Amino acid sequence: MRIYEQAGGMFWLLFAALVMAESMRLGLGTPTNPGTGFVTFVSALCLGLLSLVHIARTTFQGAEAADDKAPPLAAVPRVLPSFIALVLYALVLPLLGYGFTTFALMFVLFWLVQPKRYVLIAVLAFISTALTQLIFQFLLKSQFPVGPWGF
Repeated sequence: MRIYEQAGGMFWLLFAALVMAESMRLGLGTPTNPGTGFVTFVSALCLGLLSLVHIARTTFQGAEAADDKAPPLAAVPRVLPSFIALVLYALVLPLLGYGFTTFALMFVLFWLVQPKRYVLIAVLAFISTALTQLIFQFLLKSQFPVGPWGF
């Protein structure tokens, strides 16, 4: 099991290195005047550091401890629906806008994590959508896609 964890960490480390190289090609700029590749470079740097930490943990811990940390099999069937929901989110976001699409995504993800009462899931999805829209659109002045309903 440990070799698979190390291989996964190496994959993400290589991916981070490739993204960092491409980000540098796009231009980093400065922290006060960021270039096109600045955000992706910093994100890839974080991913690379986390990958190194993961590789170090799986290398230097005992084999028994690595096997004890394996995720339960009950969580495995949630991965594919989560992936499908994220792909659909990326495809539908420009058509239906940020508010509705993000609410639907958060509803599905909250339901996949822990199926509870639908009213509670809807409230949590609404709160998380409203908070992200408040922070990014109104405070940071980011532009989000507007759907046919105007939000």
